[in-house]
Amino acid sequence: MAGNVVDFDPQTATILLVDDDAALRSLIRTPLQRCGYHVLEADSGEVATRIAEQAERIHLLLTELATPAISGPKLARNFRCRFPDFKVLYMSRHDLDEALSQPQILEETFGFIQKPFAPDALAQWVHGILQSKAKKSEAQ
Repeated sequence: MAGNVVDFDPQTATILLVDDDAALRSLIRTPLQRCGYHVLEADSGEVATRIAEQAERIHLLLTELATPAISGPKLARNFRCRFPDFKVLYMSRHDLDEALSQPQILEETFGFIQKPFAPDALAQWVHGILQSKAKKSEAQ
């Protein structure tokens, strides 16, 4: 079943990275891959949707809050049916208070990181999110 977490290993998780900036995606992808994560990339919500339709699993959606055409929160809602237990980490140039002013993200549990950030720091943040997901899965 898609989204099943019985065999979840946070060291080999699949991350869907969504950002329209190719250079930034490359900077983010490298440290994540060094950590052992499988990184799928999309430059828009439409591309992310096509990737998700074909993916066996997505453990983490790492997305810009405001992506072209389909926002990060809308992607998260759309993916929830297929991957009910995935985590969401939003990125934005705006601060958390401004992000929280968007009512559509209040209905989801999510992480948030403000740009700019050090890619290695992001990799540590992702690791923490996925470790907490693994611990939750073990407890079930």
